[in-house]
Amino acid sequence: GRKAAKSGKAAGTNGYTIPVRSFLCSPGAGTKSGSFRLGAKYRYRVLFYSSYSQWTAVIHGNILFHTVPYTSYGNNNTLDVAEYNKLGTAASHGCVRMPCVGVKWIYDHCFQGTPVIIYKSRTAGPFGKPKLEKLPKWHRWDPTDPTAAKKCEKHGCDHKVY
Repeated sequence: GRKAAKSGKAAGTNGYTIPVRSFLCSPGAGTKSGSFRLGAKYRYRVLFYSSYSQWTAVIHGNILFHTVPYTSYGNNNTLDVAEYNKLGTAASHGCVRMPCVGVKWIYDHCFQGTPVIIYKSRTAGPFGKPKLEKLPKWHRWDPTDPTAAKKCEKHGCDHKVY
């Protein structure tokens, strides 16, 4: 599968790259490998096919880091649960989909111009591949969304959020 090295890396003192964070993601057949610079960031963004994202960052052109799609703009109660349950597999048209926790981390910690390296590898990397806890159909919000934390508490959900 492809991996996105999402600016969650810091330079070490001897020229080594030190990993900082790892997040489950879903690239797609149109996700190109290469070196890029992070572009503009958006709190909400219209995607394609009447779908929407919360935190979004441009990788290049129309290729983005973005949340799993929502079916209503600005409404985090409209998560496309079937698409969420595909995280960790190739599922996008070319963007890099991530749970809220991952793309919000990029939104909060990476500035425009931050290097982004996308590459193919069968190796899971130093942190291993995060596990996905699939959601039932009625669970219409991302359990890693910090703006929706109370929803899981209210509904008695007990997720293992990485």
